[in-house]
Amino acid sequence: MSKEGHRRRRFANLKFAALCTLLIGGTVGAVELYFTWESHPSEITDAGRSIPLKRVVFSTDGVLEPAVARPHPGASEDPRA
Repeated sequence: MSKEGHRRRRFANLKFAALCTLLIGGTVGAVELYFTWESHPSEITDAGRSIPLKRVVFSTDGVLEPAVARPHPGASEDPRA
């Protein structure tokens, strides 16, 4: 086989390996998501509750209007609520 033929074969094998890796990874991810959804759906919906949240302090040096720097009126004081 010529040098060009070897290069084409190598590139075809690389593309095939990349495709297989992506398909296997996607399948494993989908199966894992399915089993998590079936057995512990709260792990999917409550992901933010496991991380401690800090309150963001807004301040301005005069460039922003004070109304922009304040949180929305409907926002609660507890960021987890």
